[in-house]
Amino acid sequence: MRKLVVLLLMVGPSLLATDAAHAISNGQLDGTTHPNVAAVLFQDTSGEFIGLCGSSLLSPTVLLSTAHCAADAKSVMADGGRVWATFDPNVDPGTTLLAVSSTAISPDFNPNSGLFDLGVLVLAAPVNGIAPVQLPTFRQLDGVKKNQPFAVVGYGVAVDCSAPGLCIQSFDLMRRRAGERASTTDGGGGIEFQMNTSATGLGGTCYGDGGDPDFLGSSSVQASVHDGGAGFGAANNPCHSAGFGYRLDTRQARSFLAGYVSVP
Repeated sequence: MRKLVVLLLMVGPSLLATDAAHAISNGQLDGTTHPNVAAVLFQDTSGEFIGLCGSSLLSPTVLLSTAHCAADAKSVMADGGRVWATFDPNVDPGTTLLAVSSTAISPDFNPNSGLFDLGVLVLAAPVNGIAPVQLPTFRQLDGVKKNQPFAVVGYGVAVDCSAPGLCIQSFDLMRRRAGERASTTDGGGGIEFQMNTSATGLGGTCYGDGGDPDFLGSSSVQASVHDGGAGFGAANNPCHSAGFGYRLDTRQARSFLAGYVSVP
């Protein structure tokens, strides 16, 4: 686990610079509240950890994330690196790392528009003792109203913007959750969230939260996969004022997910 120490103590700035580094901000430590939310860690051929993204447990052997997370994982493995997942609420030198063996991307993913940005990562061995996330029923989110509460859960850069004009970032890889409220939903498979603390009082994300699950209200139903590449946010604040997720209740999403698990 020596290289994991390097990740925690030395590689933080490089992780912050990658597209895959995303984080909950202004939230609270999640602990064991969402044991089916995992961090995905990318390790190069030298053993250095070079990035991460979020995911959730779809089945004992399958993690659900974004298409670009799955694509990044495939690229790392093609170059001889390793991809790992961990469900530990605090990633430290004693963390249990689970090997990822392969990936897949939704056939409906459009890299130009970013629509249907869904992907999976297949674990080399099944996970025992953790219940997978619940999926929504067909078009369940069609009835979601503005200001409907959601919760986003993930790992990464914790950001404290409580001081006027100053945001302090710390990279501690602890699982957190933050509140968000629905802004709009669309038939193209997306849902936009309000996450600016001053607007919602709930918290939010910083630099996205690529692959993290958005849970409907306080339930265990994962409504969408949070996208880390959306270009939303206040101009003078490193943390997003709005975010975007890809719905799991659409025909396209359900068709893709049905290849890995029974959809409700």
